[in-house]
Amino acid sequence: MRVKVRGEDRAVAEVVGAILLFAVFITLFTSFLVWYIPTTTGNNEVLYQHETGNAFNSLVGKIHSGDLSTGSTVSQNIPLGINGAPPFAAAVGTEVSVIPKYPDFNASVTFDLTIGVANSTGVSSTVNVTGHFTAQGIINSLGNTEYVSPVNYAIEDGTLFQVYGTTQPANGLGPLPLGISNGSGGLGLQLGIYGFNGSSVTVSAVQPQIINLIVNSSGHTDYSNGYLASLRGKIYTIHNITLNTLNYSINGSLANAWDYGFFNQFNNSGKNYGTVLALSSWNFSAYNLRANYTGSNLYITNKSPLKLNSASVVFEYLKVS
Repeated sequence: MRVKVRGEDRAVAEVVGAILLFAVFITLFTSFLVWYIPTTTGNNEVLYQHETGNAFNSLVGKIHSGDLSTGSTVSQNIPLGINGAPPFAAAVGTEVSVIPKYPDFNASVTFDLTIGVANSTGVSSTVNVTGHFTAQGIINSLGNTEYVSPVNYAIEDGTLFQVYGTTQPANGLGPLPLGISNGSGGLGLQLGIYGFNGSSVTVSAVQPQIINLIVNSSGHTDYSNGYLASLRGKIYTIHNITLNTLNYSINGSLANAWDYGFFNQFNNSGKNYGTVLALSSWNFSAYNLRANYTGSNLYITNKSPLKLNSASVVFEYLKVS
């Protein structure tokens, strides 16, 4: 019988110990990678979406502040995050793009107002005011759009989208191009047209970047009962306002979404929107207006003269820079 030597036992123990230590190291390292990289990259994405979402909400607020004027610039600092989990994955700066495309919707508004006025000596008369504005814009939408907010923004995989809807109806609708409110002496009417155009701009970095929107306004008209206004080069006090004609048209792939927005804002008859889709037109339940919906065209018209307390027409052209 052969007798084992103690030195051989020690050598075997060292080899087995090294293998076990290596196995433990590999297990810990693999577990670390399995946890660290997904968790870190996931946290990066969550933080990026949160910060950029807040930034673009701020940008939307600035666009709708009402203080825009021709040649002004709307600026917003956009935080750009990092993708990757250094040192195991290379850090890549987040890219945000503003990508105008060929216009895929067109809008126009034509109106005629009769304004009862009095001059400085108290002599009353009437003045007719007509207007016609057109705009073209860009629609980027993910999924099936069921409602519309004309000026909204979203970040998706590094791209800044001008969003005209979401995949689900909203409880509260965003700013629609036609607004009506009740006021003393009559209704208040607000018309707004927004167009987007310009060359493509891409910013790619880890540090925050500035996104600029240059504003060109070709029309901003306000009339209110009891207030002064300049009409045809003369100053008058406005006594009454009548909307004789109104034709607001939107042509584009999402006209039915605009229809949904108008229906939910102005119709309180209890009808379901599904019923309206089968109709060629429907009436605003609380106002003397009619909506005609045919194919990719939506028209808003008034059925007969409408007494207004105030009228505001705003045309804004936002150029990506």
